[in-house]
Amino acid sequence: MKVLISGSSRTQATGYMSLRPIACLSSYMYSALVEGGHTVLMCLPHVADLDVIKPDILLLGLSPASGLTAQFSFQCYDLYRRAKLAHVPVVWFVDDKAINQIPSHMGSWLMDYEKRVNALCGTGRRFGTAEYAMSVKDTTLQLFEAFLAGQFPEPIMIAMWGPEQKDPRTEKYFFGNRTIYIDPSSTIADVEPLGTGIKQRQWMIANLGNYGYEWINKQFGGYTKFTWPIISFGKINKVQQPRATQPDMLNVYYPQSWGVMSPTYPMSVGRLYRTRFVHNALNKSIILSTHKDTVDYFGPAYAADPKEVESMKDFQLQERAEWQAKVFWSKTWTKTQFIYGLNKMLLEATE
Repeated sequence: MKVLISGSSRTQATGYMSLRPIACLSSYMYSALVEGGHTVLMCLPHVADLDVIKPDILLLGLSPASGLTAQFSFQCYDLYRRAKLAHVPVVWFVDDKAINQIPSHMGSWLMDYEKRVNALCGTGRRFGTAEYAMSVKDTTLQLFEAFLAGQFPEPIMIAMWGPEQKDPRTEKYFFGNRTIYIDPSSTIADVEPLGTGIKQRQWMIANLGNYGYEWINKQFGGYTKFTWPIISFGKINKVQQPRATQPDMLNVYYPQSWGVMSPTYPMSVGRLYRTRFVHNALNKSIILSTHKDTVDYFGPAYAADPKEVESMKDFQLQERAEWQAKVFWSKTWTKTQFIYGLNKMLLEATE
């Protein structure tokens, strides 16, 4: 089957966040679909020529309609319109980018489409012209109205821990629309090779927002409560720290750290899949998280207390890290399951 993957953000359409680079859900789907015997193409929505590509199905990324996640929104909805005219089946997918903001952003667009167009098209980013945005107004608003009414015309794929069971905390943001859960955990090692290193008694934290600082202070009383050094990247205490590329994170910092912090952040809802947990299972580092739904799903191995961890001897750290990794792989999909889940989705969408 010939599969075309695109989306409303560069990340969804190309598989990578261009600044770091960081592989994302569409990269993992691409890898698994190719291994499953399909022909897969990825491209930005405005360069997708359906007459030339002739896809059997279109996998299209859905994002909050604001900021860089909406960089190619107008082009994305125009590609959707063209696919429907060409009778190409469509399945939408979402990654972990602010799922809980999708409904509210749709609502704001329905209230004043022209205002949102002027805000986006006047930023200097590649959102397209206001004239182009207005040309896809009907398609865009029809989709938004259908989503909020629970009548979205196509299914939506969500990367999720425990995909066999629906997750109420996530489902509430999809208003009863058809959802398909997938778990791409097993594919990450294929897309993002990992390095090796001698473990140091240190914590590593990297985040794009200011959540790490707020999380540490709220949950643990601040950085001074830790005895291990904390190696930080991103924004801490609203001050921009050095940035590291994803290859550096995977090949240098994760392999050399006994502890890795995974902050709970405002967009974390339900059992949404997070790549950081996979990286730590592969690296056999101990992950520190207070994300209740994730910790509840994986169980006691993931209920790590920083004081307890910092007091452990090296062999105990090794045992705890291996325990977490063992539990993780026992409760996530194998590559065969992931490929099967994607194949099942393709067959159901095209039959």
